[in-house]
Amino acid sequence: NALGALLWGVGITLLGFYAASIPLLKDSSRAIAIFFVLLTIGLTLKNYLRSKRD
Repeated sequence: NALGALLWGVGITLLGFYAASIPLLKDSSRAIAIFFVLLTIGLTLKNYLRSKRD
């Protein structure tokens, strides 16, 4: 478990570092982050409302 967590953390960090060198991703990173934050909030709200109904 610890090795998997370490590899995941290092892998994601390196992926972000190298993705920042791609101009298209670097220019649109804020929009991508906002999209995923809003998607997460929307899905969480949907599941919360669904659980309250049941």
